[in-house]
Amino acid sequence: MQLRMRSFFYFCVMISLCSSSEPFELTDFPDIRPWPKCECSNQKGEKGEMGATGFKGSTGANGVQGLRGNIGPVGPDGPKGEKGIKGELGNRGYTGLPGPSGNPGPYGHYGPKGTKGNMGIKGNEGAQGPPGSSIHEIDKIPTYAGESCMFENTGQTFLTPDLSYLIVCDGSKWKFIKLGTSAGGSCKELYDSGLQGSEHSKSYLLFDSAGGALYETYCDMTSGGGGWTLVARAHGNSSEWAPASQYWYNNMLIAPDTAADVSAVSSMKNKGWLSIHGQKMKVCYNGTHTNCAVFTHNLGIPLSQLFSNNFGVTVAENYDFQALATAFGVNPYMTFPANHQWCGLNLGDGCAHSTNPNVAERHTICRIGCIGDHSGRSECRLDDYALGIGVSSCYDNYGCVATGTTTENLHYRAGIKFGFFPQTAFIYVQ
Repeated sequence: MQLRMRSFFYFCVMISLCSSSEPFELTDFPDIRPWPKCECSNQKGEKGEMGATGFKGSTGANGVQGLRGNIGPVGPDGPKGEKGIKGELGNRGYTGLPGPSGNPGPYGHYGPKGTKGNMGIKGNEGAQGPPGSSIHEIDKIPTYAGESCMFENTGQTFLTPDLSYLIVCDGSKWKFIKLGTSAGGSCKELYDSGLQGSEHSKSYLLFDSAGGALYETYCDMTSGGGGWTLVARAHGNSSEWAPASQYWYNNMLIAPDTAADVSAVSSMKNKGWLSIHGQKMKVCYNGTHTNCAVFTHNLGIPLSQLFSNNFGVTVAENYDFQALATAFGVNPYMTFPANHQWCGLNLGDGCAHSTNPNVAERHTICRIGCIGDHSGRSECRLDDYALGIGVSSCYDNYGCVATGTTTENLHYRAGIKFGFFPQTAFIYVQ
């Protein structure tokens, strides 16, 4: 610093001397080294070299904070952190409300036979029961287990001890079928449980709700919607189903143990006639599945009640003579009435259709089928044409003024032609 101040001093002296009009000598300044003589003038000298950088000054005060910039875009996600330490188990929650009860499971196997108890006191003698049959009794039915239901015993049927379920083998497993409250066991109940198709059209044990017992019969699980229960057969040349026969409405049976035999041709009436509450009847006029006609009455009652208490019943199919003859497969043998005719179930009078056919001295009866008149003399005397089961005409062995119990089951009349059809008709309910 001292050197700088000294140089500056000498520089000022030189400038002053050069500006003076008086000459000077260096001897006047003994401390100054000899300097080349110069010609002083007022001209500006050349720029000198840049001096050394001065010392750094003190830091100034902070300036005013600037405005905040806009927010930048979101940066990419960072790497996933390591899994944290598992926390401690929390407190146990409150017990939830109980759920709804599940459906009851199937019945278990029969338990082992208990020890024989002491003989009780002999009771009073009961009334005579109905005739027995070849159907297995409940205590003789073997244990029903899933592994014993095989194809070979398809259709095997049991009844639970409380009489509430039928147990049927479908060829691979047992089916539990709850019996209806207004109808006994029927082929329709089996059909609705899944036993459908030609492989399931066979004989089954069914429950008679009226008598509280099992009976065996054939089930048609294929035609007309399936679920048809065979309840009767009518052989053409027999008279069990004559127009005035009591079998239409009484509780007597006809060879019920033959109901499971589809090759049988004799007349038959089983417990299904008395117990199954049906909406439809099907008549196959020539065998188990041949030449069939359905009669939809929608009464929901057994046939024994229909023919006891319901008279002149018309059906949804609205048959006429020609349509029924076509369905029964007898069209080529028939001519048809030109005037009055009636088709349906349980007719006792051509005019007063509500007349009871079960009373004596009826001159016109049509249990199942059609009757008609050709002469036009009176629509009440429908005795010139007859087709069906249990139908009357002037050639039914009783003339034009009466009906009876010896007329053939499948009697017919078509004008001047009359007689009976020799085949067997099968009657089903659904």
